Amino acid sequence: MCNAVIQHITPELVRGVTIPELCRVLKSNGTLQLMFKVGEGIKTLYDKDYDSIRTFQMYEAVEIVELLSGLGLEVIERDGDKLGGLMYFTDTKPSDHCLLFARKAR
Repeated sequence: MCNAVIQHITPELVRGVTIPELCRVLKSNGTLQLMFKVGEGIKTLYDKDYDSIRTFQMYEAVEIVELLSGLGLEVIERDGDKLGGLMYFTDTKPSDHCLLFARKAR
């Protein structure tokens, strides 16, 4: 489970270390839950929960899905009332997020 973490890590480390390591340690047929802020570049927002201005690294969902796919994970598609696919929501900052579940095939 990796919720709202990669938005605090540089893209180079996310692509080269963080996500590959999450995939490496995941068991075969294991599921990764990943949530991140959606967009491009860096975004600075007022965070009322922390009463401060905060800066976040943004990621495009397609970029993350391609990275996961190259590392042997596949996004779990929605099945009836079960969560799946790419799910989007906006938080109170406001900022768009993506939540996905991916399964390791091997």
